[in-house]
Amino acid sequence: MYSAYVSTAPQVPTLSPQQLAKDDKASRQFEGVFLGEMMSQMFNGVGTDPLFGGGQGEKMFNDLLVRQYGQKMANTGQGVGVASALKKMMIQMQENIPAQHS
Repeated sequence: MYSAYVSTAPQVPTLSPQQLAKDDKASRQFEGVFLGEMMSQMFNGVGTDPLFGGGQGEKMFNDLLVRQYGQKMANTGQGVGVASALKKMMIQMQENIPAQHS
């Protein structure tokens, strides 16, 4: 029989603050794209105002607006938790990579 040793000591991050900032930025960008795509599908069902709306210009600018909504939600911390989960996974993966020596 093998026994497993589980440490209850708090783990000290081994990544630099710069790498943690990069991970945070990348995870928030990903969540922004994810939220933008979800909202894009939601806005596809919304019709345009027949009096003032319509045309290619509105479609193009609506797409840009929806992307910005997604990014804003992710950057203000009002996202859906995708960024925090992704950041945790990225940190775990990077800490498990052995250091490369040249």
